[in-house]
Amino acid sequence: MVNNKTVDRLSHTDVVKVIKERSDVELLVAQPKDLAYFRKFPDVISAAIKNPIRCETSEEDLNKLTNAEKHLVKADSDTMNEIYQRKRSLLKANELTSRLQRHGCFGDGTVENGFQPNIILKTNTSF
Repeated sequence: MVNNKTVDRLSHTDVVKVIKERSDVELLVAQPKDLAYFRKFPDVISAAIKNPIRCETSEEDLNKLTNAEKHLVKADSDTMNEIYQRKRSLLKANELTSRLQRHGCFGDGTVENGFQPNIILKTNTSF
């Protein structure tokens, strides 16, 4: 489940689209048997947080996976990479905004308050 939407029958591309719908992401990854257990609760995410099922897979177990299971593992890692990349992008954007504010490019450091901005934007106005 992603953002309280069941994605177990969606393609990986569609799952990534669901993730991109919001800036904050709630993610529950469960095997069908475990997901069936959590679907009994009205709020699946909260129930999974209260009673998480954790499992670790050894290298030997990974070698026994079917091709379909290997694709599922790869899709899960791609999904998590997408989430981490979005978080990094948000952090970089916030850091840039913070730097510009400190150097007087936003807020009280604008031209109308008597300050010259540190960044000059040039545009091509010829038609």
